[in-house]
Amino acid sequence: MNSVQKKGNTVEKLNTTIYLDVHGVLADFVGAVGSLYDVPNLPRYWLEHGRTSQSLEHVLDSAVDNKIAESKATNDGVVITLNDIHNAIDEKGSIFWSDSILEYDWARDLYRYLIAKWDVVLISSPSPTCSSAAGIMQWMYDFTRKQTKDFMLCPSGLQYKLSRPGCVLIDDHRKAVDDFNTKGTGKGILFPMPWNTSRKMGGFIEVVKVLHEVERYMERIHNPEQVLNADIKEPI
Repeated sequence: MNSVQKKGNTVEKLNTTIYLDVHGVLADFVGAVGSLYDVPNLPRYWLEHGRTSQSLEHVLDSAVDNKIAESKATNDGVVITLNDIHNAIDEKGSIFWSDSILEYDWARDLYRYLIAKWDVVLISSPSPTCSSAAGIMQWMYDFTRKQTKDFMLCPSGLQYKLSRPGCVLIDDHRKAVDDFNTKGTGKGILFPMPWNTSRKMGGFIEVVKVLHEVERYMERIHNPEQVLNADIKEPI
């Protein structure tokens, strides 16, 4: 949806777009990876036992070791690497991306709210395989129930190239959000998850907070004088 923004004595058209990340915001990629190794609810394990600074493979390896210890089985000492995870995913092919990654409970409510007010583009960073790209596109197509074709595949780390005034990125990766804010002129909003600095686990309360931040930003760019006046407190 477009709006207008006054600049001097002219009125410029302002495109407002929400770039909504799929994996980690709408869909449980981490949980799907855990399922490949028979580890239930890996995101919850990350929240309770992992650290924000840890990588996916380190947390998964810890969870697998913990599961082995609980079953009193013998640990063969094999360490799970990122390559191992990619190989396990690639063995499943596109079906891992299209069917194994389940949407979060809040995903549809979040999407419906945003799309009712602004243009929304679903965005995701595929791994370097054709099956990944095909599976992700199928997931996005199914999620929107074929009502929109506003999808985008963007290489990881390049989301900031979409950063323009009126554009918002909602993402679960701190670096993507920071780059969107510092390398462009849009607004990056971090979606709370155990693997980013928020140390939280999504949920409807966190969704409401994210939506409030989106609303606040849109108010600022469309009505800057009104928001500025609202921020000024009367002297005591």
